[in-house]
Amino acid sequence: MFRRISKRDKPAAIERATHYYAERLSAALDLARRRAARSTPTVRALLASAKVVGRAPNSHIKAAVVSFEASPFRGGLHHFYPWQYIDGLSHRELATDVSQMLRIRLALRKKEGL
Repeated sequence: MFRRISKRDKPAAIERATHYYAERLSAALDLARRRAARSTPTVRALLASAKVVGRAPNSHIKAAVVSFEASPFRGGLHHFYPWQYIDGLSHRELATDVSQMLRIRLALRKKEGL
């Protein structure tokens, strides 16, 4: 469940949290990239193209975003991770989650034939 940023949340605290969750997700993404050494070229390219944002631009939710830009997701594949979800996982578990989500989305894309 995504939590909204409310008027009671202090902007400085939101900025610190944004930076913190971007770092956590970036570290997990780096681990996922290292683990993908024997993966398909598509998976490696997507992981290499991934960018992390600590909070979704122009949104009022407490969630970090991983965006993949390589083929077959040229328009971008964006996956949101609620901050409280990131808190509940270790770096290894988060890296596994990123990899599994990417592989599931690739399988769905292949199944759709697009």
